[in-house]
Amino acid sequence: MAYVSKETKRAMWMAEFDNLVVNRYAALSGRIRWADATHMFFTGLTPAQAADKYLLNPDNLPEN
Repeated sequence: MAYVSKETKRAMWMAEFDNLVVNRYAALSGRIRWADATHMFFTGLTPAQAADKYLLNPDNLPEN
């Protein structure tokens, strides 16, 4: 198996997280709070778990 750097793992996690969030809530495209996503990455959540948690927080959703 090829070596994957920490930076690459993080970038892959963030890309999957972004896809999951935007596929469920298109209005968040380009509006993700990356500090929150980074925190969830470092706490060990999977991208799917993090996306679920992120979308449950009303502060992360744009106002109508």
